Amino acid sequence: MRALVVLAVLAAAPAAADEGELHIGGAAEIGGAWLRHPLAPPSLLPDASTAFAFLPRIALTADVGITNDLHAGVVFAVAATPNVVTNAVTIGGVAGNVVTGAYGEGFAGLNASWRIDSGYDLCAILAADIGPVVTFWSGSAFADPTKLDASGKPARLPFDVTDELQVGPALRLTALFDWRIVESFALRAGPTLLAAWTASPTVRVGIVVEAGWLTPVGPR
Repeated sequence: MRALVVLAVLAAAPAAADEGELHIGGAAEIGGAWLRHPLAPPSLLPDASTAFAFLPRIALTADVGITNDLHAGVVFAVAATPNVVTNAVTIGGVAGNVVTGAYGEGFAGLNASWRIDSGYDLCAILAADIGPVVTFWSGSAFADPTKLDASGKPARLPFDVTDELQVGPALRLTALFDWRIVESFALRAGPTLLAAWTASPTVRVGIVVEAGWLTPVGPR
């Protein structure tokens, strides 16, 4: 019983103020993305050419408390996945699928976040990141899904598909629960959504978990 009382007291300890405090974090995200190869016809909405792919992501973040509630900082994130298949693509008047051996992307954004204080060491954070995203499609081939080769895969068509590098704007929205375990260490977790526009608008969703180190950088 005494141990339970001690644990309850620790969990209810008032949280430290965040103004003038630097937070540096490393994050991992599990999620998926609706992607379109640049050769697919542009579309504002998902259609037959939109491919859903598992897209894990890692990120580095840094933010500082402007006030106890308002924070500003930067985020850098990269993600990659193999074997993305984009259907219903037409090249040279021939319809087929673009099979991409490796897809990758990088995002660099400015961050603004609002901390919803509970008065204790557990709080909520609403964050928005905005900045450029770079996408890279590598090792792609054009294939006919209606015909199979000797290995049972769609037959490759005689069209060269070059690697594609594209840059566009992106907006990332995240809602996090923040638990300050000790004075200088915190864990954050919650859902995230990233919308980007390169050849066409695309969306990524996931669950992010972040471990962060905190230190004062100015008067408290």
